[in-house]
Amino acid sequence: MAENKRTVRRYTDMDREKAYALYASSGNLTQVHEQTGIPISTIKTWIDNEDKSTEIAKLRNEKKAEFAEACWKPITIGVELIEREMLTARDKQAELEQLIDMINDSDEMSYKAKQDAIKNISRIARPDMRELTTAIGTLYDKQALAVGDSTANESIKIELAEELKEYAE
Repeated sequence: MAENKRTVRRYTDMDREKAYALYASSGNLTQVHEQTGIPISTIKTWIDNEDKSTEIAKLRNEKKAEFAEACWKPITIGVELIEREMLTARDKQAELEQLIDMINDSDEMSYKAKQDAIKNISRIARPDMRELTTAIGTLYDKQALAVGDSTANESIKIELAEELKEYAE
């Protein structure tokens, strides 16, 4: 009968430091495991046992702050794009309506060609803002989470009936 001996792998300080650094930059245990081959449970144990005032916590907070700061640039650009698109659509609306009328009045175009041209003009005139606003909202939420802010409206106001106010006090 063969003995089932379990080999315990010993990790060096360098292995541990590499895992800490990878976790500090990504915050993802699975990713650290995939890059180092160290079991997730081992990495989690190291991190859980690490003093929160140590370098890993400091590095993680620095990375969060860098991310939060970096988010503002694309958020600002996205807001500027939305504003520009809305102003362009407003300013060019009359011109676009004239083009659509010209297409509709044309006898040289087939019905399908007219519909395709109008559809293309409409898409240019009114770009789908849903994708852009979704991207901006997602970035804004991620940025807020990175700096420890809430992404939800947290204010709650409770009004008690007059007869309950006295009891509550």
